[in-house]
Amino acid sequence: MMPFENGLQMATMRGAPERVASESSVRRRADVRVHRLDDEGLVYDPRSSDTHHLNATAMFIWSRCDGLHTCHAMADALAGQFDVSERAAFEHVDRTIEEFHKRRLLSEDVVTTEATG
Repeated sequence: MMPFENGLQMATMRGAPERVASESSVRRRADVRVHRLDDEGLVYDPRSSDTHHLNATAMFIWSRCDGLHTCHAMADALAGQFDVSERAAFEHVDRTIEEFHKRRLLSEDVVTTEATG
């Protein structure tokens, strides 16, 4: 299994995203293409012609950027899969999604799930 550290290995940086709340979900852009390489992947952005390499943890998060998984749910799953604390997993999900935003790989719409009491 790949080390938990260094979740992303991507080339270019753009813009500064806003933080995504833990009960929000994000969605991949529909036009971005992915080629899986075992647990890792290559993500191709046709708008910029950039290709990004995602290691196992970044690919794990990317696969859950479907508009259905909240950031909190991603962190819970990541903690179980990579045997790390929930706090470390959430921080990693937060940083990784921030990087996806910087690279403009995610849809602009963010779905917020309101807590029901």
